[in-house]
Amino acid sequence: MKEKHVEGRFKEEQLNPDKRIVSTDRRSLFSTFWQSCMEKSSKAKDKDKFTQMLSQYTEKTWEFQNAFNDFHDFLKNIPFVVVIGHWVEGVIVDKQIGENYLKGMKRLLDHDLIPLTSVKGTPLTLSDLRLAGHQETIENIRCVQLWTQAEKDDLVQCYVRFSCDLARYTFDYVPAGYDLDRKLTASRQIPYEVFYSFIQYLSKRDALLSKLLYFGAPSIDEVLSLQVKAIDKKTAHIKFSEPCQFPKHLILELLAHAKESPNSKGLVFANLRGEQVERAHLNQSFARASERMPENVKITPASLVRSSGDFRNSPGEKFRN
Repeated sequence: MKEKHVEGRFKEEQLNPDKRIVSTDRRSLFSTFWQSCMEKSSKAKDKDKFTQMLSQYTEKTWEFQNAFNDFHDFLKNIPFVVVIGHWVEGVIVDKQIGENYLKGMKRLLDHDLIPLTSVKGTPLTLSDLRLAGHQETIENIRCVQLWTQAEKDDLVQCYVRFSCDLARYTFDYVPAGYDLDRKLTASRQIPYEVFYSFIQYLSKRDALLSKLLYFGAPSIDEVLSLQVKAIDKKTAHIKFSEPCQFPKHLILELLAHAKESPNSKGLVFANLRGEQVERAHLNQSFARASERMPENVKITPASLVRSSGDFRNSPGEKFRN
């Protein structure tokens, strides 16, 4: 039998009552320490009670750890479709949100955005999902072009809520997913909804510039001078002064834009002369868009990269109970 990793052995010895403190020397060390604990934290009359509780605690942690492991072994071969059915059956009980969740999950299924079959052609199991995670599904929802931004937000939040409930039901056998768009912009000074209202008044090129700034580009100058070769489609990273991760849908938008507007200098963004877009133009473009916004908010390129510590726009907020 393969020897357990040292951390695995330590964990087993910590939990298993039969393997705890077997030698006389170790027992003596523990007794001395335990006596100090009793003197510091309790009255003399509590000593026997706490010692008894220690024994009970040790036995229960071992008992429940074994039950926990058995539960996870049971989960491995449960088909993902069964898990989705269980979740929907539970949420539709709530008349207020149940119908929205049901419609959202049905819409994702109709567009083949929720994988139910493995690459082998067999039903996808929770073991498969544990390895794959939720992030590809969430990113793919953002990439559907026929849906509006609001529709994508609703569907992503619906799926994120499902993934959080699944993690809770399975005791994190399948960790919850998250909305990368919201995570990257959670601390921005400009709220997420205001930003997406703002870019509706920009040209396609300037809107893409804005997204890069808002989603984490290190500086305005680095965005304006961005080269196509710096974009890594496979990893969804862009090589600025330091590599930065961006949402998959933004990477695809940038590459599509670069293909539609090829530039001899390899720039992602160029003006009509084929040169780098000037900061003065971007400032003017932002000023005009701000004036047209119904929210009456002045947005500048610098404000898109500014943080405020505002975490109100957290994943799944709209669908939260």
